[in-house]
Amino acid sequence: MTSPVQSTTQPVRRLGYRPDIDGLRALAVGAVVLFHLGLTSFSGGFIGVDIFFVISGFLITRLIRDAVVEERFSFGSFYIKRSRRLFPAMVVTVAVTLLLGVLLYAPTDLERVGGSSLSALFSVSNIFFWTEKGYFDAASALKPLLHTWSLGVEEQFYFIWPAIFVFLLTHFRQRVVIGLVLAGSLVSLGLNEVFADKGSALFFLLPFRVFEFGIGALLVWVCDTRPLANWLKEIILAVGLLLMGYALFAFDEFTKWPMTNALVPCIGAAMAIYAGQARYVGKIINNPVMVRIGQISYSLYLVHWPVVVFWPYAFGGDLIGPAEQVGLGLLMLVLAELMYRFVETPFRHPRADGVKKPLSAPAFGLVCVAFAAPLIFISASIWANQGWPWRLSPEARQVFVEAQPQPDPTTLGQTENPTFRILLVGDSHAGHYLTLLSDFALYHDTEIVNVGASCAPLPGATIVGSRGVEGYCQTYGEQIEAIAPDFDAVVLASRWANYTETRFTDRERAFLHTRRYAAWPGQTAEEFQTVENARAVFDASLTRWIESLTAQGIPVLIMGQVPEHGDDFWRCETRIRWGNSKPCTPYYTAMQSLDRLAHAQALFKSLSTRPLVTFADMAPIFCPPGEAYCRARMDGQMVYRDNNHLTHEGARLLARRIKPALDAFYSDYAAEDR
Repeated sequence: MTSPVQSTTQPVRRLGYRPDIDGLRALAVGAVVLFHLGLTSFSGGFIGVDIFFVISGFLITRLIRDAVVEERFSFGSFYIKRSRRLFPAMVVTVAVTLLLGVLLYAPTDLERVGGSSLSALFSVSNIFFWTEKGYFDAASALKPLLHTWSLGVEEQFYFIWPAIFVFLLTHFRQRVVIGLVLAGSLVSLGLNEVFADKGSALFFLLPFRVFEFGIGALLVWVCDTRPLANWLKEIILAVGLLLMGYALFAFDEFTKWPMTNALVPCIGAAMAIYAGQARYVGKIINNPVMVRIGQISYSLYLVHWPVVVFWPYAFGGDLIGPAEQVGLGLLMLVLAELMYRFVETPFRHPRADGVKKPLSAPAFGLVCVAFAAPLIFISASIWANQGWPWRLSPEARQVFVEAQPQPDPTTLGQTENPTFRILLVGDSHAGHYLTLLSDFALYHDTEIVNVGASCAPLPGATIVGSRGVEGYCQTYGEQIEAIAPDFDAVVLASRWANYTETRFTDRERAFLHTRRYAAWPGQTAEEFQTVENARAVFDASLTRWIESLTAQGIPVLIMGQVPEHGDDFWRCETRIRWGNSKPCTPYYTAMQSLDRLAHAQALFKSLSTRPLVTFADMAPIFCPPGEAYCRARMDGQMVYRDNNHLTHEGARLLARRIKPALDAFYSDYAAEDR
């Protein structure tokens, strides 16, 4: 009995080497590298990953389809070839990253490296970084293996797709197979729309990326059609390149992704694969330079991000200037060429010299285990042991201990029959004030209920971040506005500058994921992506709500923001110093720190002239006149646990300094008969 694929499929044209596809790989990896080097013109450089997914979908599907038709497909052979292709270079990348992390990183950063190393070795990096809330957990510039998320997606595709596709090929006719692949791709694209508010999941998880692989897979049958005349190939390739070029320069961090926007570069990539052998336009991707970069593209992709991450960490200063961009770009190419020659090639083409025999599958497996097992053990140890703080000096270890975050309670103070009930609202800065307010609450027989979120308290407005509208912030605003009348007073606390200051220095290009705009629901990107609009929305929303509260007789205490340092000061204090005696200083000068607070401070001072409104200004405590930098220590102790949050001890030290203001707020309003 013949299988459906045998009885309905014409003899296939074997896919020979396509140098133009290597050229397309060069375009993809080049987009990613230039984007990560900080060339702002290439704001859509992340589309390089999507182009890779289309290429993989095409090549893997074509390889499997041809092998099944010719009755030579073997799952074992397929997975061994994939492992030879991907695993050795990944192991080397993880090993070098761990080594550099141990030599350079502060414990908190090394702990994350340990976790990400494990996830990379087990092909689940995308899931690991998704559970870290993607780019919103820690600065991407401190995660040297962040880029392996895309390899996790790709390797999961390699693991799942062959079994599904072989089953389809051997049980259904070609038209049905094509229809099912198309249907699966449309379902994946539809999931992007259904879960549009789950930005991090859409970005990292395979189900939402299947349609990109599906575009490449469907292209396999398109390429089986009669070859086109060259002039048609020229047009198709030109349009494909234009689509990818448009996405590269027009898209940015605020583009909803992947969703239907990803169709632009993906369809462009498919057109480039289909017509890449065009005689004239084809030279753009089919030339010796592009082809060579494409050949080393996997190694280049692996080495480029650790270089970008470790360079500023090791040498400090601004992230990457123009000279460094050129120098680091060349360094990446050299490292990629070395890895391709001495790691990739020996395992992929072990007979290339005509002398050496290839490792058998069992022998290759043993080699992989021999190299991976120690890395797994080391990574697990680092991850489970807080980033090996034993590497630090006693002084640095003490700073590390003081900087550890602790869980924030939701309720504190007198919880049974309190005489005064306070609602505390805001983002994580409301949380770090809980320790500060705890003694106050107990002393004054007060209950404080913390209703926090990753949002400023801006009822009626919303927040737009790098992955689109954060709809939960609008919901949060509605919730706190609804429950506020049940309390005797409201305390507002947030990282206010995060919503009013959207300009960033060179150093902060690494932290663009923290850029968040206050916006009115329904505003377009062109409307909300300005400092002026963000400030106008911030002022109007906060002023309206405070006026509403005070009109109901509810007093409001606005907690000023503690100054930001521009970089995590404690990280400098807890990193491996290697004899470097240069004292740690904040990245921001005092003037820069105060400038970031200025707009919100002016609004709060104005509002505090109104009845029932009090403003507790933190800036003078941390940034006394005449000092070059705002203080990161009080009474000899580290008071910050990162760039902008207080340690618990820091909150207690601050509480002593603002106790008169808190006591005055209580005495002014707690005894009033409302």
